[in-house]
Amino acid sequence: RCPLYVETVKKAKALITDRPVFAGVIGPFSLAGRLMDVSEAMINCYIEPEMVHTVLEKVNLNDKIDKIGDYAFSGCGLLNDVTVPATVSYIGKNAFYGAAALNEGFVFANGDTALTIGDYAFYGVGIENIVIPARTTTIGDYAFATSAVNPVTVSTEKISAYAFMDCVNLEKVIITPAVKKIGVYAFEGCISLSTFGVETVTAANTIDLSGIEQLGAMSFAHLLDTVNYNVISTLSNTVLANAFVK
Repeated sequence: RCPLYVETVKKAKALITDRPVFAGVIGPFSLAGRLMDVSEAMINCYIEPEMVHTVLEKVNLNDKIDKIGDYAFSGCGLLNDVTVPATVSYIGKNAFYGAAALNEGFVFANGDTALTIGDYAFYGVGIENIVIPARTTTIGDYAFATSAVNPVTVSTEKISAYAFMDCVNLEKVIITPAVKKIGVYAFEGCISLSTFGVETVTAANTIDLSGIEQLGAMSFAHLLDTVNYNVISTLSNTVLANAFVK
């Protein structure tokens, strides 16, 4: 429905020229609605935009929250300070999609609650150095695709399809021995990738797949276009050829 709302607002603004047009879509401004009602937020976007900007920069999630819903903070381009409580067991689809300003202010609190990260949850976010909690059991498709992550540490059994696709700044991926499967196109287009493997792997242009039992097609596609990697693996040459397609 959002595209329809946006188009309606555009048309209203074009037709109404003698006074301000106050219109909005529940989404980014619903965050401000936690500190002021939505009508106030809309008016303040016009008369006190700097104040609303400040409100939208930070989200406090208390430790009673166990889920972050689908699309919860999608499109919140100003958001830069979020701590995910240890009690959270689910981060929904598209939850932080496009939150480009989110970086050092993003923290996963330590905890034991099993965590699922949904599809596209952090697609296009500005987060750089990130340790995905060891309690994470699932990383959804496209979960961190096109984001600024670098480096990244992963402990899940499977890195899902397209999970880090086109993360062009990603230079180092640290995996724990728990990681056994890498999905199709998982690191396709990660043109800066230099080191992949367990923490002891430090040599540049090295991709250590020693513990990987299942490697998806195109999972490291186009990485060999410009760099000759030292690929360490016990998988068949056919599997590796399909994974590292030029």
